Amino acid sequence: MQLSQIKADIRLRSPWEAIDLGFAMVQAWWRIIYSPWIIFAIIFAIILWQVVPDDSRWIAALIFWWCKPVYDRLLLHISSQELFSLDEEARQAGWQGSLQRLKKLPSLLRRNGLFSSLTYRRLSLSRGFNLPIWQLEGLKGAARKKRQRLLHTNTHSQAVWLTIACIHIEMILNLAFFGLVLLWLPSHMQSSFFTDFFLEQASTDSNYWVDLLGYVFYVTSVIVIEPFYVVGSFGLYLNRRTQLEAWDIELVFRHMATRLAALREGIIFEESASSTSHPLVSLLSAFVLVAVFSVTTNQKVYAANEPVAATVLPAEQSKATIEALMKTKALSHTETFSYWKPKDWDTTTPDDVDPSAMGEFFEALGKILAVVFEFGLWVLLAIVIFVLIIYRDYWLAFFQGGVQRAEKKAKPDILFGMDIRPESLPDNIAAVARQFWQQGQQREALSLLYRGGLMRLVNQDEVELEDSHTEGDVIKLSRRVLHKQREAYLEKLTHVWQRAAYAHRFPDDSEAEYLFQHWENAFPAHVEGDI
Repeated sequence: MQLSQIKADIRLRSPWEAIDLGFAMVQAWWRIIYSPWIIFAIIFAIILWQVVPDDSRWIAALIFWWCKPVYDRLLLHISSQELFSLDEEARQAGWQGSLQRLKKLPSLLRRNGLFSSLTYRRLSLSRGFNLPIWQLEGLKGAARKKRQRLLHTNTHSQAVWLTIACIHIEMILNLAFFGLVLLWLPSHMQSSFFTDFFLEQASTDSNYWVDLLGYVFYVTSVIVIEPFYVVGSFGLYLNRRTQLEAWDIELVFRHMATRLAALREGIIFEESASSTSHPLVSLLSAFVLVAVFSVTTNQKVYAANEPVAATVLPAEQSKATIEALMKTKALSHTETFSYWKPKDWDTTTPDDVDPSAMGEFFEALGKILAVVFEFGLWVLLAIVIFVLIIYRDYWLAFFQGGVQRAEKKAKPDILFGMDIRPESLPDNIAAVARQFWQQGQQREALSLLYRGGLMRLVNQDEVELEDSHTEGDVIKLSRRVLHKQREAYLEKLTHVWQRAAYAHRFPDDSEAEYLFQHWENAFPAHVEGDI
């Protein structure tokens, strides 16, 4: 990196000022940073949405969140190249420059700790601050650990709090998008909007759009906040490098050298021109020399007034003078501290014990145990979050009516305008339905099969159905208790019934016979658990 080409004002800052410097860089270079970042994020988000199963759309958001270390490497590359003026061609090319930066992404993902960042280091709260050590310095192994330990001094806590703050800002922005949508909804839909989203009580078609809306809001929040997090962490890294390596002083000396070189070239040019120019130029040069000598004289007078002896003392006399000075009252201040210790305390160490070796052993053991416990706590936290997401229907119920919602609901008697009470149906449903079909009463036969299936789902499989549910909701809610064969039969029966009920299109005899023969297997009279 060339410090002389750096675009930021490098000076010693507090950690919070360094974070603000990173935020200012994002604001100044927002087009350069966001153009390739938005292109990549949108394409990746669309691919995830198309790949994940329809009934597990939340996995797309989880994968998008988990892959943040991939995005961070692209954002750090763009910001560092812009800071040190290393990518002027891509900067001037606009959208073509964005595509050029995206082409460098594969090379950014190799040999820079991406695997560890996506696995056991994924939940590190200082990953943004550690990333430049991997990517820009290219350190690995013991050298990286030593370098990271040095850079973490006086800065690690601020890096952690930056991560926590950006996580919360991302969540707030995501909720703000939902609040914006809520403002545009009719008043009678506002109360049920969040209930439908979190408890998945919307219909099948509506639930797809609700999931898509939540996914778009989350992706947008990450797109907005992630550059601030990465470049803010980069600002912390730059400030720590400035503290350790005195970048600000080096830049001052570089600027002084540049000015002196320019001044020297100007004087040489003036001397070469004085031989051929007008005598007036020579007169002006004389005035300049007089001014320089006058400044030098004043500096000598100022230096003569400083309280420093003109003679240099010998080494022996200097040592005696320093010792006498250290014995003065101003420099010989001592304090005495008292503390408790056991009576038979032996402060001596056996000759065969090396205290430094024992200290190094326990220090290494403590670090190993700390890493193990920290990793275990992060794994436990991830498991708790995963369990809360999976069983959100149960604990969110307490926020939507408390215990009343957790109570067992009354089983409905009528669904879709059809009576599903057990006493309203014959004992051998499939045989009676086959008789209806042979008598030319196709609609009654299919209706009887579907009514019987709903009755068995409600009364034996304990599927909580309501009169507001659609046929698609029945299939979705039944997936929790039905195995694949029963679920496939229910979907086929539902589609056949929908075509007959709404489009008056009936199946052929072979398809109907399949439904009659397999109805008892799909809805047996007595079900013990999930067959």
